[in-house]
Amino acid sequence: MTTEARRAAADALLELARSSSYADRGDAGVALVLLLDVPGVATRLAGLVLDPDDTWPTRAVTEALVRRGDTAALGVLAAALPEADDNHADWIAAGIADTKAWAGWTWSEVRATAAALPPGPGAAALASLLGEPDAPDTPNAEDDQVAQVLALERELQTPACRAAPPRLLALLAPDFVEVGASGRVWDRASVLDLLAAEPDSAAAEIAVLDLAGRVVAPGVVQVSWRSERGDRRARRTSLWCRRDGQWQQVAHQGTLL
Repeated sequence: MTTEARRAAADALLELARSSSYADRGDAGVALVLLLDVPGVATRLAGLVLDPDDTWPTRAVTEALVRRGDTAALGVLAAALPEADDNHADWIAAGIADTKAWAGWTWSEVRATAAALPPGPGAAALASLLGEPDAPDTPNAEDDQVAQVLALERELQTPACRAAPPRLLALLAPDFVEVGASGRVWDRASVLDLLAAEPDSAAAEIAVLDLAGRVVAPGVVQVSWRSERGDRRARRTSLWCRRDGQWQQVAHQGTLL
């Protein structure tokens, strides 16, 4: 879908989200979760989570956001939670509990993604509802480390992240180096310059396939995956290090397929 088509679809759903029907508002919110990168959608979704007239949109949109499970979606919930009254908070918690039972859901990944949100009262409340990732000395710690890094790898490929220099600076280490699929070598500054100059037509979300990771040393995770964007396909490998409590990508390499 082109940028223009996504904008048009979002505008139509944003209008439906103003309906007097709670069912229409809930359905529009669920569909809008798929268009979360379109400007204005995140703010409206936070409003639907806190719908003042009915809690059906609260529960439906919460479930859709948690099923999506990336930083942008969980960030909407984190933004809404500090403003939630007891009734809305209960229905948000119910939506999260229902989604936990969703078939095929990797719960450790969504918990790890929530743990990577910028600190604040909303992020803390969301982490409490989801359940904290395992502490470093528990048996599942390596799984949670890998899940957190995989979530950040996915986030890096989203148009919203690639268009947000502050977030890129947080995720890419100062000594970051990339050997691109073309063979060119990039540092962090040159990657930011490239993305800043990227036209809207090139900003489509990159398909992330066969994503996998492993802990190769304490605080170091290696990630491998395949990318697809248009007719361009590549095999990719990234190296992430945990520094001062935060995961950062320090190296990336792509090879054209």
